[in-house]
Amino acid sequence: KMHQISVEKFGDKLAGAKISTRQRMLDDIEGFQQRWNMTGFHSIALEIAFGWVRTNIDFADGARTLIHKDIGCHNMLVKDNQVSALLDWETAAIGNPAQDLGYLKHTIEQVMDWNEFLQTYVAAGGKMPSETEIDYYALWRTVWLMSLLLNAKFGFVSGAIPDIQLGYAGEYLFQRVEGQLNKLLQQVVARYQ
Repeated sequence: KMHQISVEKFGDKLAGAKISTRQRMLDDIEGFQQRWNMTGFHSIALEIAFGWVRTNIDFADGARTLIHKDIGCHNMLVKDNQVSALLDWETAAIGNPAQDLGYLKHTIEQVMDWNEFLQTYVAAGGKMPSETEIDYYALWRTVWLMSLLLNAKFGFVSGAIPDIQLGYAGEYLFQRVEGQLNKLLQQVVARYQ
């Protein structure tokens, strides 16, 4: 339903309203890569992934709708087996709905068949993005998350943010997400060579 709301309702109040999805993504890619580079932590997989999402920016384009950009179980309230609210809208933007779908893909595949989920999405009124668009944003989700985790690790290790949760996220979760990134890179690079 969220992806069916007319973007005109939001005027120019959301990120991406005045610029193309392509430009918003290029800005995000540049910003997250700069923040990662400032940490001094190295990752060959992350370097390759940043290059791939930048080089294949055409895959970012598509329909333009309201997108959440951090949609998942961690940002949902559920009552009587129905989602009653989505939380944490600070990253919301106007963009390709494939960004939300690509972000969700890793989680959905752990609990149900991905194609069944997509059929349910379309039956509820969503328009099906291309597989290429979803792949692009599934990879971007992992790049984005790895960048955030490395920044969390840097904040904890440097003493700038003495929060043990950041230390945990930056160390333990980073290793899990890096494994996801390696797997995704192999799939995506092989598919789009």
